Amino acid sequence: MLGTRGAMWVTLATLTLPLGLRVGAMILDGSPLGLADLRGLASELVAAAVWTWLLLQALRVPGAKGWIGRGLAGLLFFVWGATAFANFEHVLANDANIDPANFKYLGDPAFVEGSALRATHPVLLGVLVAAAVLLFGYGLYRKPQAPRRGVGWLVVAVAAVFALPVDEARPRWRQEAATLGLARLTAAGAGGVAPVTGAYQGVARALAADLSGEPRFVFPQFERPPNILIVMMEGITGGYIPALAAKHGVTLPVKMPKLSALAEAHVAAATVVAHQRQTDRGEYTLLCGDLPKLSRTTPKMTDVAQRGPTRRCLPDLLRARGYQTVYLQPAPMAFMLKDQFMAKVGFDDSRGADFFQQGYEKGGWGIDDKAFFEQSLAVLEEKHAKGPWMAALMTVGTHHPLLVPQSFPGPKDEDEFARAARYTDEALDQLIAGLRAKGMLANTVVIVTSDEARGIHEEYEGITRTISQNWGFVVALLPKGERAMITEPVALSDVALSLLDYTGQTDGAAELVGRSLFRRYPMPRAIAFANIFQRRAFYLDEALGLTICPEDFRGCRQFSRDDAKVFGPGWRDGGRDRSRRLQQVVAWSALDTREARSGGASLVQLNKGLVPITRDSGWGMYLFGGQFLYADAGQKAVVDVDVEVEGEGAVVQLSSELNVEYEDRYKVPELPPLFEGDRLRLRYSYTQPGPLKRVDAEMFAKRLLALPTRLIVHRAEVRFVPLAEGEDEAAGAALELLEVSRRDGEGLWHPLAKAPRETTRDSVFAAPSYRFRPCVQRDAGGALRAVGCQADRVVLGPYRHAPPKSLANARYRVRITDGKGQAWVNLVSRWGRVRHRTGVKLAVEAGQEVELKASAHLADVAHGLEAQLEIKPEGKSTLSFEVLEGELTVTPR
Repeated sequence: MLGTRGAMWVTLATLTLPLGLRVGAMILDGSPLGLADLRGLASELVAAAVWTWLLLQALRVPGAKGWIGRGLAGLLFFVWGATAFANFEHVLANDANIDPANFKYLGDPAFVEGSALRATHPVLLGVLVAAAVLLFGYGLYRKPQAPRRGVGWLVVAVAAVFALPVDEARPRWRQEAATLGLARLTAAGAGGVAPVTGAYQGVARALAADLSGEPRFVFPQFERPPNILIVMMEGITGGYIPALAAKHGVTLPVKMPKLSALAEAHVAAATVVAHQRQTDRGEYTLLCGDLPKLSRTTPKMTDVAQRGPTRRCLPDLLRARGYQTVYLQPAPMAFMLKDQFMAKVGFDDSRGADFFQQGYEKGGWGIDDKAFFEQSLAVLEEKHAKGPWMAALMTVGTHHPLLVPQSFPGPKDEDEFARAARYTDEALDQLIAGLRAKGMLANTVVIVTSDEARGIHEEYEGITRTISQNWGFVVALLPKGERAMITEPVALSDVALSLLDYTGQTDGAAELVGRSLFRRYPMPRAIAFANIFQRRAFYLDEALGLTICPEDFRGCRQFSRDDAKVFGPGWRDGGRDRSRRLQQVVAWSALDTREARSGGASLVQLNKGLVPITRDSGWGMYLFGGQFLYADAGQKAVVDVDVEVEGEGAVVQLSSELNVEYEDRYKVPELPPLFEGDRLRLRYSYTQPGPLKRVDAEMFAKRLLALPTRLIVHRAEVRFVPLAEGEDEAAGAALELLEVSRRDGEGLWHPLAKAPRETTRDSVFAAPSYRFRPCVQRDAGGALRAVGCQADRVVLGPYRHAPPKSLANARYRVRITDGKGQAWVNLVSRWGRVRHRTGVKLAVEAGQEVELKASAHLADVAHGLEAQLEIKPEGKSTLSFEVLEGELTVTPR
């Protein structure tokens, strides 16, 4: 079916990488083999057969003596291998096959620099890649014949694999090849809100704020309102804390002993359900005392950022009572619209990557946790002097890429994540000690928790492993030193209500959901939660029975156990379940902040104001991104940006793209560098048949010179507008406006109008510091002339945007006043694709007056075109010169 000569070698090459990485992941996983793995193996073989068929078909493409076909086959083989590698890393990090949802992170500099280009096991990867490439190359050498039939058998094989039953108690990656999984998930589309009607009032009553329980201890009466500190640690699972893990009969190699000691000495909850994966969903839950959306639709953090909260959140309630409110994180605030969300839920002061610059270790997501806590402590001390405060801190050190200084001691064979968790553990202990030393702990309620749970990956199997990614924790340090170990199930959505309850500020409790951690309740309750990575929803009922459903609620199963160790081993499969109650809760969780449709939020402000640009590598820093918006059919998304560069000598490179359903749908053509005083106006739109799902507009900015650089954001928004009569909904992306102009109106770069007007800047730089030297004049014709400059290098220009198909001419007239050597002129574009042009080199000596020239034909647009005068002394002597005249002209041909 797969052809004749050479096809076998191509097939082996196609199998080598994914199958080798699958075996490697299973060995690292350490869990026993089962029938589910046979399904995974069959899936891998079928996927390889399909891909081999595609490769062999590509070889049939004619042209250039077969090289076009071979090139296309090579490209497909590279995509195949890259997918296998990405899936391997994703499995190790998230215990799940890669999802189309993860592709959005390829536009995130932190992810690409720290994760996508970083191999966890480089030796294994290198061996497999080398073997696959050799087999593929040998297969091409043997000239494999493309198959002319057999497609029907491939279709049957794929259908057969999809028809095999799935074991919901085992990870999906053990049962399905990555590429077939991607095909299935892409075909399935978004996981929407379950179409269940009725009973919403019953769900609302069951989830409403409940303070009817008996206090676990006597609540103190505070003379001064106590401070409130919420520390959210990225991805930390309850099982990493030995004192809490022991309550479930679980032992893990990742241990946080300092936090465990705090749990034993204070108030701790061992059975905490984190309702969802992803930071934005977890933070929303903690700060707003509400369920996140239990479906893969627009996160409530995005909903709140774009049109405001539908309920009052904890910071707003406390601010109304005179609290100072501050949110701190080392990551960029613009990502996931956190800058706007935090302001709208009641934080007066929010600080992110722009504030937290110095650390012992630094990565794409920010600085390490120790440095973050040290600098945060200084902020809290400043607030403490002014009155009561509420603060929320979000760490990044345990987010991949992990941030741990190389100097941090530990065993040589220690797991990388275990080391990062231990570093965060010690950093937290130092934060608590710092609060105590400064006298702040005596009147501060400290809640230590996590935004989401990374989970258990290797040590346990079945349901224990599946739900471990929802195993959160809460450790509360209370001013009066109260102690308690809470073992009954609670949820992260309970934290906000608990804080109001303990501090005696319950007048706003009706805005929240859940129960108080600091009370005992006679009747148990059910808790719903979900995992967008696994595409599953869960329901832990009052009797500690567990229902697990795929996101389409087909094939739900129920499980039971004999004890209360919810996150431990011991679950038994009880057969199929109808799951109607779970569907109702999932649907209810999306009611208050339903997706942003035309009747709701038609306009989303992304960013506005003065933004410092501090990154000068990779894609740069986020200006905005991570909205994931929804709109009804018959509408188009319009992105509108208006920004201006500020800062003496500043040069900024911007880039922008639009993602829909986690796929790149439009990338704005390469934008020209923006110089100080330049203003960019950009507008583009996108439409498609049917609704718009998970629309995400992203923009990055990086500075091209290490100078203080700022962007004035006049406008940055996404809006949804109805299609005009006769407008084609299948039109796709359209660039509607791209204009660059000077603040003073000096010049305009407008490719849409097909009429670029080149301009120059009066700038001369002396290498290597690029300091401004005011020695340039402009003649009546507008050409630049250098007069009386003395330096080892003189630079004329730069021309901001020299148009394509132009002739660039540079001329210098120089007098040599002392010494001898060589002199010449370089024509070079600082940003763009213009080749370096060097003029004739002349021997010069004292007393000479010479004219130096260089010219270049510009095939493409040249950004920042410069004419550089180079003077090189002979030997170790010195050479002095004076520029009598200089000019740089660009003439369209």
